[in-house]
Amino acid sequence: LFSAVRSGDLDRAGRILKEGISIESGDYLGCRALHKAVSNSQLAMAEVLLQKGANVNAQDHKGYTPLSTACEIGDIDEDMVKLLLEHKADTELQTKAGTTDSLTPLVCAIRAESENVVRVLLNA
Repeated sequence: LFSAVRSGDLDRAGRILKEGISIESGDYLGCRALHKAVSNSQLAMAEVLLQKGANVNAQDHKGYTPLSTACEIGDIDEDMVKLLLEHKADTELQTKAGTTDSLTPLVCAIRAESENVVRVLLNA
């Protein structure tokens, strides 16, 4: 599933999910397929994963959700942030203390200096 997500192969990802692979399977860091779609700016893939039931608030081992991952990316995809918010991403979930700091998605967006995403989060 991760390979299909990284390459943006929607058909392959769909076939893999139909075979019964869990959409919530994580890698060794606890990242799920949705985290990978977000970090690779695969908007269409993220939308498909969400429609198939991916947990929008799943946290990896450091406490990052897909939303905090999106907000931390230097070149933030505002549409990705909006998509996650439309699917009820929790704007208050924090990363785990000890990784850097306990950060909310808003703090991640501020640190990434993305004014547009900061506005989107404040209006969520």
